[in-house]
Amino acid sequence: MSIGAVHAEQAHLLNDLQGDTGIQAYRNAFTQGLSAEALYRKAIDVLETGIQYLTPRISLVQILNLISIYASHRPSDNKQWHIGGIAIRLAIELGLHRHNYNWKLSEDDLDLRRRVFWTTYAIEITLAFNLGRPASISFEDADAPFPKATEDMIMPIHHFRHRQIQEQMLSQVYRGKKSNISTSTEENQLTLDKLQDQLDRWHHELHELHRQSTSPYPVEYWDRLHYSTSAALSRPTPLVPRPAPPSHERCFMSSGRVIEIHDQLIRQFRLPNSWMLLQGLTLSAVSMIVTARTNAVVLSKRLGFDNLLDSITRWVRKLCVVMAVMRERWPAFATNNLEDMLDKISRDTVRHIINMMANERLAKGSSLDSAVPEAMQPATPSLLLARQGNRETPGPDSAPIDQMNYTMLQSPGSFMGSTADQHASSALQSEIDGGLFGLDSDPVWGSFDNLFEANALQSFFGLFSGQEYI
Repeated sequence: MSIGAVHAEQAHLLNDLQGDTGIQAYRNAFTQGLSAEALYRKAIDVLETGIQYLTPRISLVQILNLISIYASHRPSDNKQWHIGGIAIRLAIELGLHRHNYNWKLSEDDLDLRRRVFWTTYAIEITLAFNLGRPASISFEDADAPFPKATEDMIMPIHHFRHRQIQEQMLSQVYRGKKSNISTSTEENQLTLDKLQDQLDRWHHELHELHRQSTSPYPVEYWDRLHYSTSAALSRPTPLVPRPAPPSHERCFMSSGRVIEIHDQLIRQFRLPNSWMLLQGLTLSAVSMIVTARTNAVVLSKRLGFDNLLDSITRWVRKLCVVMAVMRERWPAFATNNLEDMLDKISRDTVRHIINMMANERLAKGSSLDSAVPEAMQPATPSLLLARQGNRETPGPDSAPIDQMNYTMLQSPGSFMGSTADQHASSALQSEIDGGLFGLDSDPVWGSFDNLFEANALQSFFGLFSGQEYI
């Protein structure tokens, strides 16, 4: 049921099944009124009312995995989390996570057990990581080897390794800190560095393994996992609430790279949409914007002011394109409100960075200006002159950025479209510092509050997990 339901419009992904008459049968079923959604709801009814009558077996775990995969292509709710939880517990009950060399099982049976377990594990960790919840099992509890590394399993096995890294992040980085256990800043940073090294080695091996595989997805699809996970490792976390400047840069650049990959994929490849895909894109956009907003001075020193602004504006443009295409292809998700919110915070962030950097550079030059006769000083401080006089790293011509700033200020929907708004923005910006910030209460995290209605952000988070956010 689920293979046909998910891939009815993605038949080009299943090159090895093009001759399977089942695909056409799924389409025929749809024309007869037997939709994928109707089958899914029937399966959910069976699970909710008669699960106690289902006999634990490998095929049942496979069925639950397929239903869970289909659920990822619907608007998010808790059902996928529950189904995945049942599947992983059945797999453990059946002992699929264990291996004994004395078992009298055929090679095919052993390989099936391994495929089913590691697929179930990957779904479990994917859900836990995306929903921010603890994992039900650790790969360290399993001694079942990976399946045979055949052409069709090369990329799935590499995918399993990636989920193992994410599981370590959940347990070591995102787990709530116990008050009676303290570790030094150096130890915490070492934990991050080790996990980042694992991610980088995984990514280094990716392209060669992809060339050897029969994966229906382009390599950029897998690149996306590396950069989104790297961003999640680099932003403020319970383990390291105040990351170092290199982490700010990595979070900013990795988040932007995710947006670029989405833009590339959506132009060249018809990806099967899922709430996780939309969530990953949105969290990357928010990570990029908030990191730039709260660490503008650090990033401008490491990347250059012009390069920082150029990156933000380029990625925001690509984000708008991707969101528009996703809205057209996937009407089940109404992304208009989401796009409006991202547009507001991105516009306000660019304005904030421009004004903050201009003020800082003008302040640096004030001591020199005081030695110049008043008649020789410009009547109005020039952002362009300030940037040219204090430029630390080469970058693109600054005139387009000045024009962009002017255009944004004159925009009908601009946050600074009125005099009152300009005064409010100036007062707001004076309270914002571009230094390092963590997860603790800080005025900077309220810097977006005046952009939204009271329930706007709660509605935003409600798009994804089906749970309340604080």
